[in-house]
Amino acid sequence: MKAVIKESRLDHIINCAENVFFEKGFLKTNISDICKSANCSRTTLYSHFESKENVYLAVVNKSFKLFISYFLKFDTEEGNGMEKILRFSKGYIDFSKKFPKNYALILDFYSILKNIKNKKIQSDTDLLLSKCSYFKTVKKNAAIPSNFLIQIIEAGQQDNSITDQIPASILFLNMWAYLIGSSHLFNFSTQKRFNILGVRMEDSEENTLAVVRKILE
Repeated sequence: MKAVIKESRLDHIINCAENVFFEKGFLKTNISDICKSANCSRTTLYSHFESKENVYLAVVNKSFKLFISYFLKFDTEEGNGMEKILRFSKGYIDFSKKFPKNYALILDFYSILKNIKNKKIQSDTDLLLSKCSYFKTVKKNAAIPSNFLIQIIEAGQQDNSITDQIPASILFLNMWAYLIGSSHLFNFSTQKRFNILGVRMEDSEENTLAVVRKILE
């Protein structure tokens, strides 16, 4: 019973912290803000988390779990590799629209992973986050979508729906980068027509999926 209560309290703190981070951002949020939102003492919070950075990573981890569960809804046995990739790409776009704040946290974490590997661009915050107890868990979850999609691309190469002239990992990186770039450029709103940089575009989602197909063909 005590374990259930402790887990429930942990989830409550994470949910409240998520709202605070969404509202104020990581840098402007402090422990007092989180305690006030969760209606708990610092002692209670520190019994679960050693720092604000670790609370933040717990919130990021929640976003990744949401992303993975939403993403895997598009996992069916039907279709060849290309059809499955396009279905997952559509799911990616849907997630970025329905959960924009969670999506932003996910992209921020991928940036942190990149920064940590490069001492020239890593910040003190990046290093603090990398030393938190939640970091390995989040990093493990962050790798699930990429590993999963690379496997599907490899299957597509086997069934000849995706080119085998380029390694699956490189194809994945290209399509992933394009999906991220498109999400920033179009914001995938309900608006069907865009005029960006003097270029008129109809239906950004369909155009994005068409380019993903071209990358993989």
